[in-house]
Amino acid sequence: QAFLGLTGYYRRFIQNYAKIAEPLLKQIRHHKNTKNTNYHITWNDECEEAFEILKQKLICNPIMNTPNFQQPFILELDACAYGLGAVLAQEYDNKKFVIAYASRTLSTAERNYSATEREALAIVWATKHYRPYIEGMEIIVRSDCQALQWLKEAKDITGRLARWAMHLAAFQIKEIKYKPGTANTNSDSLSRYPQESASNNYDEITEIQAVINIWENTNMLDNIRQEQQKDTKLKSIIDDLRASGV
Repeated sequence: QAFLGLTGYYRRFIQNYAKIAEPLLKQIRHHKNTKNTNYHITWNDECEEAFEILKQKLICNPIMNTPNFQQPFILELDACAYGLGAVLAQEYDNKKFVIAYASRTLSTAERNYSATEREALAIVWATKHYRPYIEGMEIIVRSDCQALQWLKEAKDITGRLARWAMHLAAFQIKEIKYKPGTANTNSDSLSRYPQESASNNYDEITEIQAVINIWENTNMLDNIRQEQQKDTKLKSIIDDLRASGV
């Protein structure tokens, strides 16, 4: 547990930290859930592999870059059965620059989500996590969940999906690019997910696409900018910032 505390402190520099650490985290969760005070952790090959990988990650120099706020941001996302992963990056001058890595495990309730719901959850979580970087900036989302790209019809949504839609409406998501699992190596592959029946898959995809259409068709940020220009105090601040080249 102390080792996980140490490595967890540097998790934003370790790609797919939650996935790598899952065998160790599983042992900790099991220990907390058991009433046996004499419980001993079962150190298996998966635990040993996770321990060695994390130990190696601590002594390697991460390849990171500072954000360039003149360029769009790229969110590369992955959602597996037990965790979420996200890479914040940018591409310009024919190069790709990684800004930060992030990951987290799914709650018990979230593990019951469908594959497509988990992918949508990844977008919501990543935009919350990276909000200080991406708010007001153009965003390109790369995901290997093809359902988020090709379906164009939408239905009325409520509950959790509606809340997600309201959250995403605040961001300038320029486009969502489908990136097959074999090419989406940064945020890992979803190719091991089981295939779902066509009818169930269509229903869940339709709901998720409704979320996409809501934020793609919104002019919320444009409206905010227009209203800010009407406010005399804010307008003077904006004019001063523009005059100083910010």
